[in-house]
Amino acid sequence: IPWRDRSLIGTEWFRYEGHPDHLEISRGQCLQLIENFNRIYPHAQLSLADVSFIYKGLVPGSGEDYFGTEPLSKFRMLDHSQHGIKGLTRIVGVEFGSALHVAEAYLMRIFPRIKRRPLSDQGVVAGGLPIGLEDYREGLFKRWKERVAKAELDRLFINYGNETEQVLVRAENTNGRATGRIDSRAIMFAEVRHALSEEMAVKLSDVIMRRTDLGSHQRPSEIELSDIADQMASVLQWSEHRCVSELTECRDRYPFMYN
Repeated sequence: IPWRDRSLIGTEWFRYEGHPDHLEISRGQCLQLIENFNRIYPHAQLSLADVSFIYKGLVPGSGEDYFGTEPLSKFRMLDHSQHGIKGLTRIVGVEFGSALHVAEAYLMRIFPRIKRRPLSDQGVVAGGLPIGLEDYREGLFKRWKERVAKAELDRLFINYGNETEQVLVRAENTNGRATGRIDSRAIMFAEVRHALSEEMAVKLSDVIMRRTDLGSHQRPSEIELSDIADQMASVLQWSEHRCVSELTECRDRYPFMYN
């Protein structure tokens, strides 16, 4: 899948029986994925040197009858009445992205007569708009195009939706209103501040890996990591030891052995 200036390839499945926190992707597993990809698309001729980041995760699977022997590709609802326990059902999920759908399907199953409200009557998640998303985007670009690069505006809009302007105002205050253009460094610091004040980030990896896209496709530079860690340390009052620990943890997330 083309993604920004990169490509996402996958997924390759491997059996894993260790502790969830200790999951690691080996060089051999990465090679297997690349070799399989090159077999179906030989023009790419990918190698380990092309890998900048690896996404990994676990899905449930076991030898029990109701799981089967293959990894789950979608959620399952298990009725334990067949085991002699009436009224007990259980959900086996797969991914966070489908959590709302799973919850709705489960409620409809156990309460079949429930009346579902139209989506337009429900609240809007942070960053979203019930209607007029493109109108908001157009207005945003008109207001900020003279001060922020288009590519940066595109990225921020994709990540923050109707909260983009909050981030830009933070960046403007960081950069100084009299300086004209808002540079990428000021925007980066604004994203960090937003993650801390609005999105409950408490670790450096929270900001790098989840609240922003700074580390979602490759390892940030040492300068970026240090600057972000310094800013978080100032706000969260980290000790020097905590700051070093947070930096080490983030660096260890990236596959140096593949580069």
